[in-house]
Amino acid sequence: MRKSLIFDTLLSRENGGFKPHPNGISSVFFYLATIIIHDIFRTSSDDPGVSLTSSYLDLAPLYGANQDEQNTIRTFKNGKLKPDSFCEKRTHGFPPGVNCLLVFFNRYHNWVVERLAMINERNRFSQPSRTQDSDMRKRALENLDNDLFQTGRLIVCGLYVNIILHDYLRVILGLNQTASTWSLDPRMDTDTEKIPRGGGNQCSFEFNLLYRWHSAISQRDEKWMDAHLESLLRGPEDRMGAPDPHIFATFEQSVPSEPERRTFGGLTRGPDGRYSDSDLARIWVESIEDAAGAFGPNNIPRALRMIEVIGINHARALRVATLNDFRKYFGLLPYACFEHITSDPAVAQRLQALYGQPDMVELYPGLLSEDAKPLMIPGSGLCAPYTLSRAILSDAASLVRGDRFYTIDYHTGNLTN
Repeated sequence: MRKSLIFDTLLSRENGGFKPHPNGISSVFFYLATIIIHDIFRTSSDDPGVSLTSSYLDLAPLYGANQDEQNTIRTFKNGKLKPDSFCEKRTHGFPPGVNCLLVFFNRYHNWVVERLAMINERNRFSQPSRTQDSDMRKRALENLDNDLFQTGRLIVCGLYVNIILHDYLRVILGLNQTASTWSLDPRMDTDTEKIPRGGGNQCSFEFNLLYRWHSAISQRDEKWMDAHLESLLRGPEDRMGAPDPHIFATFEQSVPSEPERRTFGGLTRGPDGRYSDSDLARIWVESIEDAAGAFGPNNIPRALRMIEVIGINHARALRVATLNDFRKYFGLLPYACFEHITSDPAVAQRLQALYGQPDMVELYPGLLSEDAKPLMIPGSGLCAPYTLSRAILSDAASLVRGDRFYTIDYHTGNLTN
């Protein structure tokens, strides 16, 4: 079956036009989701079954996925990062708000290490004596820089996870619009240890497919993406043809290797390497006020046709589970007919024409073709498809609960005391 036919019939926004998000969720929510998925997945260009980053929420888009990358972002002085910079190249292919959020994390890191050094509790971060031997003083300064950097990184990552648990997940559940202060926090210690804390985590490729929320791209960001792709493609016909690896090589080459030389959103750096506060504020306010698109079939921008086809290819190459098999794994009833997948008669007919029977529906197209949950406050704020909603909450809990840095080792003794 032609992958492009699946996109054209089940996924494309051209079938009915843009559908706004029923809860009016801001695009900023999905910018954070973009950082999360790029944090835990970086598919190898040599093997789609290999991820080049860890299965943990360690803010790899900011800090890098390995030591070599981390070295490119550090100043190696007083634990600081290079100003307004981040490691991830891929986010330069996303709207400026994504990169703006990473800059905020960068600035918070540098503020944190300044405060740690200033407070210097129990002399943990004391400057070495100037009377020391030069080699000893050099090693002491290197150790001080590393101690400040690593402690600051843990604190910033703690903020990142708290945002995910106390803001991001509450939006998914529609709790942010209520008076309730409850949040789903998988870090807490419980009497029943069915899922042990700090026991590790490994993301499956299916989780990669879960987080491709391209239907949520707003009309404003769709226009940005159209312009960005036009700058990379040889012509309009490229969007209609088979996936061409040259576009990714072109993009990779267009982004400087040194993080401090990169820019985004038409911004320019000042003499100190920082962006203007007012420019960042303008991008952020515009992003906050930009309403996202809705989940469900036929709401993915045409510009992402090639990306979606590649995703379907990868899923087939790795022989991922079908939609019904995936639902069974999470304790959900398998779909008995196409009308249970979607209440849209036209989409149900297309699914039947493409797959014949519900058990044959592929996971990725199936997840994107499902009806979205209706708005219900509290209960359903994200209004995502049913299967996706169930899996996302489980994976979010596993990501945090399995990480010792956010559970067993997340205490003041390791951070600020």
